[in-house]
Amino acid sequence: MKKRMRFIVSTGRTLAVLLLIQRCCDAMQEFQKQQTQQPYNCPKQCICLSSTQVLCNGGGLSQIPDDLPPYVEHLSLIKNNIRQLKTDAFQRYKTLRKLYLDGNAISQVQAFAFRGLGRLQELSMQNTPLDRLGQFTFSGLHNLSHLYLANNQIRRIESYAFAGTSSIRLLVLTNNPTVRIDSSAFAGNSYITIRLSTSTDGGFSNVLKNKRGNDFNVI
Repeated sequence: MKKRMRFIVSTGRTLAVLLLIQRCCDAMQEFQKQQTQQPYNCPKQCICLSSTQVLCNGGGLSQIPDDLPPYVEHLSLIKNNIRQLKTDAFQRYKTLRKLYLDGNAISQVQAFAFRGLGRLQELSMQNTPLDRLGQFTFSGLHNLSHLYLANNQIRRIESYAFAGTSSIRLLVLTNNPTVRIDSSAFAGNSYITIRLSTSTDGGFSNVLKNKRGNDFNVI
């Protein structure tokens, strides 16, 4: 009888501990939920439509802001004065899904500039003086499906520039004077639709079509 009572008491204590742990977990989840929903101070150059949608267009920014809402998903930095994207430039904003950098003065994008943006699906960097896509420029963007690079000055695409971006389905390179594509620039990227224009160097199309191990649809 005593053994049975001890077993019941022991079982009851175990259940109580498990219940306490469950309540603690529930409380932590609720706290985290409230944290993600609470209002954040918005930089004066930006308009925060919500904690996940931020517009910083034409704000005169010379670098990526470091005080944006940490859970931003849609970020527009159009028509600023950003000249360079350094390695890990967006490390703070790992929840980004859409990023727009059009109309900036970007002339250099360092390797792994977009590292950490594993959720990014759409990236637009058009109308800039960018003239080269170096090695590992877009590395780590494994969920990126749409990449817009029209109206830049891109003349060279180096090996592994698109390494780790196997999800890309549309790459827009219209109005770029591209004349050189290094071996393995598109390594691992199959079934991409690459959109060119009649003003783009004709050799560019031929190089793409002759790349072995890739299935490009050049239009």
